This record gives sequence, C-alpha cells and structure tokens, in this order.
Amino acid sequence: MMRRRAAIAGALGLFGSCWQALSPTLAQTQHPGTAGWWTWGAQGARGPAGSIVWPTPPLGSPQVGIGALWWLDDTPALNRWGVDGAIHRQHLDSLPSAWSPAPSGLGGLAALGTTLQLWGPNGERLHTWPVRDLARRRSGWASHALPHEARRSIVLTVPSLEEVWEIALDPDAPPLYDGLVHDHRMGEAIARPGHYGVRRLPLRELHDDMPQRLHGAEGQAWVYGPVHGGMAVLNLDVRRRLLTLPHDGLLHAWQPQCGWLWLQQGDRLQAFDSRRWQAGPSLPLPRDAIELLAAGLQIAVRDSSNALWLGTPAQGWQRHGMARSMALSRTGELVALVPQDEHWPADARAIQAVW
Repeated sequence: MMRRRAAIAGALGLFGSCWQALSPTLAQTQHPGTAGWWTWGAQGARGPAGSIVWPTPPLGSPQVGIGALWWLDDTPALNRWGVDGAIHRQHLDSLPSAWSPAPSGLGGLAALGTTLQLWGPNGERLHTWPVRDLARRRSGWASHALPHEARRSIVLTVPSLEEVWEIALDPDAPPLYDGLVHDHRMGEAIARPGHYGVRRLPLRELHDDMPQRLHGAEGQAWVYGPVHGGMAVLNLDVRRRLLTLPHDGLLHAWQPQCGWLWLQQGDRLQAFDSRRWQAGPSLPLPRDAIELLAAGLQIAVRDSSNALWLGTPAQGWQRHGMARSMALSRTGELVALVPQDEHWPADARAIQAVW
C-alpha cells in the first residue's frame, strides 16, 4: 500500500505542475496579419516581400528556413525565395533523395546519390560528404534531412547504412570521436574536427527499426521518428535509441511547456513525459482529425472539414471556428489561416512563421 501511495504521489508530482496550469479557460485563436508569415498553395506563395506565382511548381511541400522559403522542382533545382524578394535557383545534377534548408540561414543541403552537398544562400558550394560507412567499404543514400536549429546541425536518416547522421555546421562544434569507447580499432582516441563532422548513430541492434523520417523537439537532444509498431526516440548526444513508444496513426506534437510528447493511438492522443518516458494524460481525438499542434498549454486539432478544436486533458475539446491551416508564432501562440481572410490566396493551404 505504501509503495502504491508513493507511486501515485510521484506521478502527481511529475504531471502536477502542468495539470494545474491546464485549468484556465481556453484562449482564443489569433489570426495572422500578412507580415511575418509564409503561406502557400497550388498556385503560388505569399511572404514578407509580397506574392508570387510559382516560377516552377514545387515537388512536395516547401520548407521554411531562416529568412527564406525553399522548394524543390523537377528541373531539378532547389529554389530559395528570400524575405527581400530575391529568388535564387540552385540547379542539381539529379533529384535528391533528401534535402533541407540549413540552420542559421547557412544555405541548403541536398542528398544526391551517394553524396551530400551543402550550398550557401547564394549558391556557393560549402562542403561535400560521401555517404559511406566508417570503414569506407559501403556507400549509401539518405532518405530524410532534418535541420536542427538549436544544435546548428542537420540530422539525416541513412537506411542503407543502418545509421542516423548528425552533421555539425557550427564552426565552434567540439572535436568528434568515432567508434566505441576505448575502441582503438575505430580510431576512437583520435579526434576529428567538429565543424562539418559526422556524428553517427548506428541502428544495428536487435529491434532497432530504422525510421525513414525524423522530427525534432525544440531544445532537446533527442529526435523521434515512426517505425514499425511505434515511435522510436533517438538521443543524439549518447548516439543510441532510447526506446520505442506506442504509436498508431499519423499525428504527433511536442509540448515544451509540459515536457510532453503527444502521440496518436488510434482514436486517442496519449502524452508521454520526456524526463522518464512515462505515460501521462490522454484524451480522445475529434473525429477525422488531420492536423495536430501543441499551442502553449493547449492542444489544437484541425479536422477534415476544416473545423478547429482546442483542448486540454482536464477540459476536453471546444470548437473554435474554421481553419485551412494552423501554425505557431515565433513566441508559441496559435494562429489560424481562416477561409474568409482576404489577405491570403484563396487556395492557400499551409502557413509557417518567418524565422
């Protein structure tokens, strides 16, 4: 009995501060002005410098980097539309298997076959990496690239080598050691420069399924990605998989105010505490939910009819009008792209804050 009481008290202490903060009335949703936002649809995009019709149609969704909106086309080229209105096209030799803007406005990276190439914002080539294993016996290809602004790095999944890579773009990055601890065969005691260095996270152990796509959590040393049967959490500092959380569906969101990672489990959302990875509060999803954000101390959901819902575990869901898309401001408030807003193109379906 005493152990059970202690466990309950520990759980209340773990989640209590966020439960108390979740009690106030749900806040109203803000609607963005035209300044400070990128929005785009099938025909074109709008940003701080005005509106454009796509000079070349995007392949997949555009990506927002610091000071620019990026998209890939099938010519093939990476396109950069800056906040100053200038458009720069970086022609590529082939369609990349992965690409992303670089953190801190440093340019863009593309995975071209078995080579990674980094360009500056004006098209100057900054660095090239061969995609090979540490012994340089096998070549591979990257399937996804994730810019990590807080770490000034790019994280890549390399399924053919069963590895996740983190490439440091910070000139002050610490020296890098390869191999296992005290493994002289891998040159573990010989440091390589940290800038442009590759930190390898091997995923070759039993049950270490390979995520094809990764997501970051603001200010955290871990990333996460879907695998068969759940969501894998990988620690970039210790370079290993921490665990696989139960996950069934497409929706997920990081809530830094509570330290919770929300994961869809069928028709419910389940929170996991990121300090101990214990299951916390949960709540049922609105019907046909297709988009999820953690906005401060609330959860925001958009359903297939474009209805916008705000909720907390304590209060459930409340309807808050309509939204074609939703995003977080730089200070973390929820904003909604509403159907009747005349400032935005009629076909706009996505919105992101300008960095």
